[in-house]
Amino acid sequence: MANPLTSTTITAQLCLQATTETGAAPDVCVSSPAPTSGPSTLTWEKPQQSMPQCFVLPEGVSLVTPLLHVLGWQPEAAEVVGRLRVLLRTVPLRTLRALAECHIPGLQRLDDQLGTATSDQRGELAWSTEPDRDRLLAGGTAMTQAWITGSLAGIGRARDGDDDSQKAVRAAVLAAVQDLQDLLDRKALFGVQTLTPTVHLWNVRPSSNGTTRPGHFLSYPALADAVARALHGQAILAGNGAMRRVIPRHTQGRAELIGAPVREEEGQASSLVVGVRILSLPGFSQPLIALELYRKHWVTPRAPDLRQGKITGYVLGQLAHPWTVSAGASLQGVNSEYRELARAYGLDETVRAADLADQRSGRAEVVLHRHTRCGQRVLTRVSERDRAEAMRNVALLLAPLGLEAWTSVGEIRLCGDAPASTASADPDQNAGQDDLPWLARTLGMAGQPDLASSVLVIVHHPSCGAEAALARATIEVSTGDRVTVATLPLLAGVHGAAWQDTVQAIREIDVEQGVTGVLLIAPHGDRASGGGTGADPQVHWSAARQALIRQAQVPGEHLLPLDAGVVDSTADFHRRLCHAWTHLTWGQHGALGSLDGVPGPSLPVDAPKVVLGFTAIQRDSSQFGRHFVALAFRSCTRTARTEVRLAYEDRTAPHNLRLTPWESPCQILTRLAGASPVILNSDVNPRQRQAQYQSFVDQTIEGEIDGGESPLVIIDSTHAVNLWPWLADSRIDVENITFGALGNRNMKSPWQRAGLRLVRIRQDNAPQVIGGGPGCGAALPGQATHAGELARTCGPTRPAPRLLRVQGCQIPTYLSADSGPSCTGRREGGQHGEENAGRGVLPASSPAQPAVGPRPLEISVLLTQPGDGPDRLAGLVGRLSSGHGGHGGGTTLPTPLSFERVIRGYLAASEDPNLGGGLGAAQ
Repeated sequence: MANPLTSTTITAQLCLQATTETGAAPDVCVSSPAPTSGPSTLTWEKPQQSMPQCFVLPEGVSLVTPLLHVLGWQPEAAEVVGRLRVLLRTVPLRTLRALAECHIPGLQRLDDQLGTATSDQRGELAWSTEPDRDRLLAGGTAMTQAWITGSLAGIGRARDGDDDSQKAVRAAVLAAVQDLQDLLDRKALFGVQTLTPTVHLWNVRPSSNGTTRPGHFLSYPALADAVARALHGQAILAGNGAMRRVIPRHTQGRAELIGAPVREEEGQASSLVVGVRILSLPGFSQPLIALELYRKHWVTPRAPDLRQGKITGYVLGQLAHPWTVSAGASLQGVNSEYRELARAYGLDETVRAADLADQRSGRAEVVLHRHTRCGQRVLTRVSERDRAEAMRNVALLLAPLGLEAWTSVGEIRLCGDAPASTASADPDQNAGQDDLPWLARTLGMAGQPDLASSVLVIVHHPSCGAEAALARATIEVSTGDRVTVATLPLLAGVHGAAWQDTVQAIREIDVEQGVTGVLLIAPHGDRASGGGTGADPQVHWSAARQALIRQAQVPGEHLLPLDAGVVDSTADFHRRLCHAWTHLTWGQHGALGSLDGVPGPSLPVDAPKVVLGFTAIQRDSSQFGRHFVALAFRSCTRTARTEVRLAYEDRTAPHNLRLTPWESPCQILTRLAGASPVILNSDVNPRQRQAQYQSFVDQTIEGEIDGGESPLVIIDSTHAVNLWPWLADSRIDVENITFGALGNRNMKSPWQRAGLRLVRIRQDNAPQVIGGGPGCGAALPGQATHAGELARTCGPTRPAPRLLRVQGCQIPTYLSADSGPSCTGRREGGQHGEENAGRGVLPASSPAQPAVGPRPLEISVLLTQPGDGPDRLAGLVGRLSSGHGGHGGGTTLPTPLSFERVIRGYLAASEDPNLGGGLGAAQ
């Protein structure tokens, strides 16, 4: 990307607002939709190239923000609000946020706690571009008056059955509310601070390694806001309507916009979503403005998707207003947050929750998130063609801000790249054969690692007998006499005793023959319990997994029954069975397909014999606070086996770090099942936590070096950066690999002498890439994409990714872009993909399908050995993420870190809210 010849300052576009008679603040720039054609030099038009969905400000170009007014609480008002926070368990901030969006003119951002946090001495509530201070104060007054007479008055009213203590609390709440009203009447509630226009520069004070730094704490949020303002009210993809801003939190360098609902003939609806993120790369002097494009699917009036507990959605008016019915609310009730939005936009305020999806007026409509049977929101990708078109239009809209398409990447062609694996079954070779034997021979079912145990136990709900028989026949045909399948039906209508008897039966089989794992075929707890809490242990997968690992000490996978809602329910069931089988037999036993080139892209002959992977899983528990699970993975490139170890605190000696021996993933799960989260690196002192983790990394690496190995060390900094701050973009110094919490020890020289190689990866901070390759895995009959290609099942291999090197980085940095979609779900399109491709509509994804892919893996090469070359080492890490050790996980993490999802999946299940708390709480 060429730099401008002279320094230029571009002023961010500003959309002034007007207040409607109902108080709603429209925020649409009146202009024509973005053109969809015309002269353009953007390389997105060349689909053979992989281009990031990213923009950058050229050097010498800055951003000037408009004049901002900050609305904040006066000291007396802050004291009253603080009293309310003490008296009330939960201050109704969601309602206050909705009212702020409806009443405050020129609203740009809101504080995360709306100025009510005890540590926020300034009490800043909102940032606005409204130039008239009186209009801004009038909006804040209307907002607070509605809050007082609505949510706060309802909380303070006495109720029948209140005891004396409850009556006292309610009386104190009423007194505080009255004090708030008095301050409002005296016009002493708010103050307004003026922030003059600011010139934001990002390369005037870069870090020592050249990484960009915001010159002002508002710089990154201001950049995201400027992009959102430029896109707000514009149509960036034909047929998807104008984009609406979602008002963001103040401190985040993010923004989000949502398009109009697009409805298909069968009644399904979805909206295009554009996410804006401000990113940095190590050693890169400018911030990157990354855009994510995907679709959110909505509940339709014909098929409501309501459940007891949380319901989330948006009121799509002049803005996109998020709202929530809090967990535990009645299915028939809607809280005051929605009522305030309904009042502002002329919607029915008294509507039942069951009728929300049918609400619309002349100025707004209501949409609710559609969910899968597992409770996940349904999100899908946008086709490559639509993404390229949208990015061309976005580039035209962002050009007045000085933003340019980020083209400072170049594809690296590595010598010796092997072609994509052809080990998948060819459907043409099986013409005329029954579907079941052919499906059983797909790659995901075709093999089993060398395991000591040989029995697969299928435990099924009484309503899933047909699925259990189908799964058993498929596995027996696939594996021959290598695996014995046993079926155990759960007792109908029995709760706690059901798992006790089942576990006992599994343990008896394990003693006699050895159990590979357990496949539970059952409806999800919510559905099987008639919409209840899902606490029935017969079908609640979280409780079942706890019982299997804690008592039977065997791994397990959950498989939902046939889904009548899909076109080919049998093929869909086989695909999910394939995924569960590969994850159970390969993933949870630490088995890899191969690390020597069969199958999948080959590894160099001189590749390291040992690959170490370090990560930290961050867990926030309301009971135990923030803590981390420190994990290390070790793969042998000659034996294709992976082991795991865990770092924890000794119960008998606080802060004394203990390391487990190297064990298989399922053995580590057994250890975790008996561990309390208090002992998993949970010290509240960040310095102590950092010392523990850095000692864990140091001891593990030194153990390999002492054993005569020169490992390749891959560390995922996504959460580990909180425990080893040296991994942060601006702190990396390849000449001084520092363990700051261990006496600032520099490990560069000893690790260099030991032959160690160090690579940092990150899976959540790289921009998406437009441009993919062929699919992967074996095809299922009757499933086609909009391009006429067959849909793909999951399998343990996929083509090698494309390696893009970032130009202009002082630290060698790469984006490893997947050549095709994830192997865990169906490809884009589906049954109606052909007819909907031009409209940007895609059908709902499966739970395993990524919503916003393909997201590259970011690779930074930090320590090499003579003769390596950073390109070669990055290519090796890319190969490790392209099928070696794939086990149906759909992860982009390289081997051995791909096994992280085994641990993460168990931890997520053990923290299910229906089980009463953190890890180890469920019995």
